Amino acid sequence: MRETKRTAVRTFANQIKNLSKYPGYIYGASQPQQCAWLKKSHPLIYKRLQELVKQGVVEFQGGFWVEPDTNLPSGESLVRQAIYGKRFFKEEFGEDMRLCWLSDAFGYNANLPQIL
Repeated sequence: MRETKRTAVRTFANQIKNLSKYPGYIYGASQPQQCAWLKKSHPLIYKRLQELVKQGVVEFQGGFWVEPDTNLPSGESLVRQAIYGKRFFKEEFGEDMRLCWLSDAFGYNANLPQIL
């Protein structure tokens, strides 16, 4: 878990550097859990992330708390993922997630259309 948290922080820090380095660059992030780790461990980077979201150069995609495996979890688990993720993005960044983004899914739960 420690390495996962470090990787998330390093990813955000690198993307923030890229945003100042490359005009027109836009970064998409999809997991509120990583933002929560960043907020707790690196508040200055987190504050910068909030500013960049307001500027429109960081876009959040998805809204699930983490990018879930949608084959195995129950429908209730997926709903909770969406509730927690949407709530975090709304409270912390003022962003209301209205689209589902599952970039790393190996398949889709049959309940997903009903949930979304």
